[in-house]
Amino acid sequence: MNILIYDGDGCSAKSVSSLKSQLTTHLSSRYSVQSAGREILANEPWEEHTAALIIPGGRDLPYLAALKGRAITRIRNYVDNGGKYLGVCAGAYFACRSIAFAENDPELAIVGERPLQFIPGRAVGPTFSGFKYGTEEGAHLPQLTFYNVDGAMQGAGGVYLNGGCAFDLDSTHLNQGNVLARYSHDNSIAAFSLIHKNVVVTGLHPEFSLFDSPAKYLVEHEEKNAVEEMEQARVRHWRTLLTALNLSVKPLEEAKPEGLLPMALAGQGASAFVKDFCDVDSLQNLQDNPVTIHNDNGNDTLIIHAKEGFGLRLECDRIANEIDSKAPKHIYVFEDGEQNVAVKNTPKFDIERYFSNLHTRQCGRLLLYGEAVTSTQTILDKNLHLLRKCPSGMLALASHQLAGRGRGKNAWVSSSGCLQFSLVLRLDVSMSAHVIFVQYLLGLGIVQALKTFDKDLPVALKWPNDIYARRDDKWVKIGGILINSHFIDNQFTLVAGAGVNISNSEPTTCVNDLTATNVTVEEAAAAIMNRVEDMWTVFSKTGFAEYLNDYHDSWLHSDQLITLEETKQRVRVAGITADHGFLRTYPDHRCSVTPLADRYNPIDLQPDGNSFDMLAGLIKVKN
Repeated sequence: MNILIYDGDGCSAKSVSSLKSQLTTHLSSRYSVQSAGREILANEPWEEHTAALIIPGGRDLPYLAALKGRAITRIRNYVDNGGKYLGVCAGAYFACRSIAFAENDPELAIVGERPLQFIPGRAVGPTFSGFKYGTEEGAHLPQLTFYNVDGAMQGAGGVYLNGGCAFDLDSTHLNQGNVLARYSHDNSIAAFSLIHKNVVVTGLHPEFSLFDSPAKYLVEHEEKNAVEEMEQARVRHWRTLLTALNLSVKPLEEAKPEGLLPMALAGQGASAFVKDFCDVDSLQNLQDNPVTIHNDNGNDTLIIHAKEGFGLRLECDRIANEIDSKAPKHIYVFEDGEQNVAVKNTPKFDIERYFSNLHTRQCGRLLLYGEAVTSTQTILDKNLHLLRKCPSGMLALASHQLAGRGRGKNAWVSSSGCLQFSLVLRLDVSMSAHVIFVQYLLGLGIVQALKTFDKDLPVALKWPNDIYARRDDKWVKIGGILINSHFIDNQFTLVAGAGVNISNSEPTTCVNDLTATNVTVEEAAAAIMNRVEDMWTVFSKTGFAEYLNDYHDSWLHSDQLITLEETKQRVRVAGITADHGFLRTYPDHRCSVTPLADRYNPIDLQPDGNSFDMLAGLIKVKN
């Protein structure tokens, strides 16, 4: 599920970026934090896949102008139908029945009703004098009393505020919610949550760490211990706000990396690959002179190092831990066959264990591993100079993806315990008609590999590119496939990406919930590479025909009756066509929508033009 942060006219860039960082750190890995502009909120079908909408700090009047009409109507309907809303500073003003900002100041005054009206009272501000637009002159670190969602006092501390409000609620409306913070100087309400709706508002900026600008300038003369205590209180309060929204908040000790971490390149052919890629005679050249590679399209800068210093950079980058997808990606190269990369440097993936379970000649023999990367798919697919040099079978694998990619505009939620990888494969131009089958081949290979651990494992394929598992008599998604292709040097270079949840019960279920066998991510990765290589050896020469029956035996749709969204026809699934890989269906003879003359003619559906809502029994046309 997505957490959407509005990022449009009036938004504070600092508030948006800090919200992304804080939400990523403290929320369960079931959520993907995304930004959304006015066009998305007004015109895209965001509601179904959104766990919460957040309106950040900034300026209320531009919000009013940008979101008026359809966007505001959809936000109201979303919340009325159970959706969650968090309003921060300007987003809190915007959520109230009315606002009174600088009511007696003719230059600053903004007074009037607001259309959302989630909070049945007034937002009154600024709480402190001295506010000036576009400056920090009116910024304060007010002392506050914090409360838990059950009303118990949680402690005291300071949170950054600049132009923020207090909430004026009468006793009737006060009883409709919970006070989560009060200003110490006048006991007015600084943060509030509604009981009957998933709405939380705060006049503060609890997303701003006291160790980062602009809040750090307000505590620069304070004792270090005092600042640390205030920061801990801020974090507790921030997590209370998320809890009040009924979001899944992860234990602090399970926080995933916020920023990129360096990658290790190890395995067969590492030396030859790097010498060619970096144009150096020996890996020793990299020890004192790392090579910087700028990608042609500006997507990434790669810095290639010798293995020395890998652990030190890991520790330094963990401390920095800032999300910056454009930051240089550091790759440390280990000699051929040097597979014992110290486990302390890769605590979430045992490289030596992976290689000890690998029995291939090519697939997965050269491994690029990173604990926290943008996306394994992006690293390969968007860096064409790198991709051109990659040997067939090179595997990029990560424990956490900070910007995981799914099909279309979808994001892949990167859970701890999820195996996510991208595999480079090459296919001769004479096999161009078979490229569409690669997604089917990889999906089948994953299912068959997982079943080597438990032949009764209830996993199956959903057309065209998802992996499902049955738990409690219900089929739920545990994985997906994404294939990108490029035509390079008269052959197809494919980046075959997949994500499969091996050992995390959230957000749906995982492999280890379904079997008594304790499957590790390393063992699963090796088993998939072993199976895919065997299949690719056949597929790259003769196509998918040999695996078509196995595919039908492993999917969920044999003889399934479904409805075509566009024509409303009822059709029955027959299988995948052997020539073009389309989904073949036949009209149901009881369907009155289908003309009589067409009732025995097949209807073939393209995977790139349609998607399958299995639970609804519906084929949807992709826009």
